[in-house]
Amino acid sequence: MEWVFTTITEGTGGVLGRAPAPWAAGVEPTQAELLGYAPTTDVNGSVLAALRQTGSRERGARIAGLFLADPFLQVEDIARQLRRLDVASIANLPTVQLIDGEAGRALERTRHGRSNEFERLRAFKALGFAIFAVAFDRDMLDACLTLAPDAVILHPGFAAVRPEARRKSLAGVRAMLKLLAGPGMPTRLLYHPQGMPEEEIAAIAGLADGMVRLQPCSL
Repeated sequence: MEWVFTTITEGTGGVLGRAPAPWAAGVEPTQAELLGYAPTTDVNGSVLAALRQTGSRERGARIAGLFLADPFLQVEDIARQLRRLDVASIANLPTVQLIDGEAGRALERTRHGRSNEFERLRAFKALGFAIFAVAFDRDMLDACLTLAPDAVILHPGFAAVRPEARRKSLAGVRAMLKLLAGPGMPTRLLYHPQGMPEEEIAAIAGLADGMVRLQPCSL
């Protein structure tokens, strides 16, 4: 059976972990992450259901990629369910950080924004979960580093933007990857958005310890 997963691979190509992403199934690839914000999409419910169905058949660590900006998410209830499923790792994917400008500020005012996402990430860390922290910019990276995450996933944003906007975002990711190169830093992972040109990602991929992709795979 084919499933959609966010797959984390190390530099040698081995699978470090997979997070089921059933909410992205059947969606045009460059638009998949936007679907995570849609009020008609129960990201977290679908992820929990997929974790129950896939069991431990996937290779690598079992990761719950959750939409942590959901104001109705009950951390302790989700944590209990994940423990029953033997899932000990959390990633804030999909992330609301990609929505900026006035729309991003409106989300912050209504407690749907990045602050809420970060607070939930901190709450899962306090409950003993391993954290794969997604950061889109330096402010979020600095906040995530206070949690001593197991890994940081650096996200360059949507692929479907103007080339100059992509170049600026990738330059920011390059700087963050270099910042994380020092001793005592978490594993550095680079997110490859669907549709982003391979050559643009390849130019900075060598600075990362591994890659993260949203892709179908068969179990």
